[in-house]
Amino acid sequence: TDSDLQVNFKELALGLEKFRSESEDSFEESVDMALTALLVFDENSSRTLSYVQFARFLLTFCAAIGSSFEEIGAKLLEMELTPGSDGGELRSKKSAALNEIMREVANADRMIQTVNDARCEALFEMFDRDGSGDVDFKELALGLRLFNPSEGLEGAAMAASVMLLSFDEDDDQKLDRVEFANFLNNFCETLGADFDELADFLVVACLTADDSNDRDVAVLSEIQPSIVSKIKSAQKKIEK
Repeated sequence: TDSDLQVNFKELALGLEKFRSESEDSFEESVDMALTALLVFDENSSRTLSYVQFARFLLTFCAAIGSSFEEIGAKLLEMELTPGSDGGELRSKKSAALNEIMREVANADRMIQTVNDARCEALFEMFDRDGSGDVDFKELALGLRLFNPSEGLEGAAMAASVMLLSFDEDDDQKLDRVEFANFLNNFCETLGADFDELADFLVVACLTADDSNDRDVAVLSEIQPSIVSKIKSAQKKIEK
């Protein structure tokens, strides 16, 4: 619909819904079909269908519903010439829902790319100082301090606590590899940098940084409970 010679997920879902308007679940079914179509026919992982890819999808769609291409083409032409029956408010809600799904798909795609990036694995191992297979509060605080070596331990500890509360999905006070990748992606957004820039900087910073002494680790262990308490208290006030 935007004349860019590509059919994206949103356009595909809205187009499919027109064929299934007689069903009460037409919107949900169209969303599922659009996601499936992209998984099957989007060969270059662009989350859009080119002309050729769309043609292949359309032929498969025709076969699946037992209609010829000519019948589908005639119906498409009729729909283009007939004003839509959706109210403006309903169409806006559907559009917003599809935009949210597109964001979720994009985030999932970005997460997979980050997890599979060799630099992400290298960074995880650098942050994971004790080789436990997880990045705990102290390791995260020491890693975050690389961005501002002059910052005090309390500032780094505060940032690490916020990150753990945000990305520690299983509440074990540690980040596993997937949670760590999620943290990296969101940290990029916060800094306004892309993953390549952040990863390259962190790899160099980790390799050149002085090893933190036992005193730093002991101080972090000491101040963690009070900092977590402060952050949770602030969150409760905001929620109220």
